[in-house]
Amino acid sequence: MLVVSQKLLIFNTKNIYFCDYPFDIGGCAAAKFIYCKHKVDAKGFSRENKLTAVIHLTQDLDIIWRNINKSTRYQVKRAEREGFKIDLNQYYDEFYQINRGFHQGKGFGLIFDMDTPGVQTMKKYATLFTAEYGGEILGGNLYLEDENHIRLWQSAFNRLKADKNKASLMGRANRLIHWNTITYAREKGIKEFDFGGIWPEGQAAQDQLKYNVNSFKLSFGTEVLPCYTYQKVYSPAYRLAQSLNALIGPGLKKIKWL
Repeated sequence: MLVVSQKLLIFNTKNIYFCDYPFDIGGCAAAKFIYCKHKVDAKGFSRENKLTAVIHLTQDLDIIWRNINKSTRYQVKRAEREGFKIDLNQYYDEFYQINRGFHQGKGFGLIFDMDTPGVQTMKKYATLFTAEYGGEILGGNLYLEDENHIRLWQSAFNRLKADKNKASLMGRANRLIHWNTITYAREKGIKEFDFGGIWPEGQAAQDQLKYNVNSFKLSFGTEVLPCYTYQKVYSPAYRLAQSLNALIGPGLKKIKWL
């Protein structure tokens, strides 16, 4: 289990990862249990039914490799030949700036957006893999882990201003990072690699971006599994703030709430 504590305005909140079930937890205005394995009716908790894509790392590495589709294996091997340097837990500041630039380029709010964790939050809770090519940090992936699980948390590359060739280079770098993360996690005895969720097939069929994200994650030979996210709000003031935030117009930047 991993508990990520965050402060949003005056409120202390907690995101809990890698649990089978939700449970009451103190010292916070709201708690969110993300991607639990079991569906239960927990008193006071709301529940969202979701899907995620996982690789079982208890398999032999050769089997995991063979389950990856041919095109993705080719991209990984090509990236290895091209001489990317994959770094572990080094370039937090660079990754933060790339991630921040991506969110700004997409028009997402940043001031209170908890989808863009700060450098200290990343260093405290996450594992960072970055790809370097020709002396430039192209981007990277941020993962959360405990003794049995590793899960993709953030992925950010400098793609918004990249030409077609540079974008392809980053795509290969991303695949190589995931493969390096798989081998890293297996060596640590971690049992499950989680790509951080996928869209239901019906939704993905109607949205090209969602379809592309699903296709990328499924290309690694992942198994699609149900999972459940539970939330409980303990503070009436926090609940009121959520309601007020929902009234903010589309032209304003909303706060990213639990």
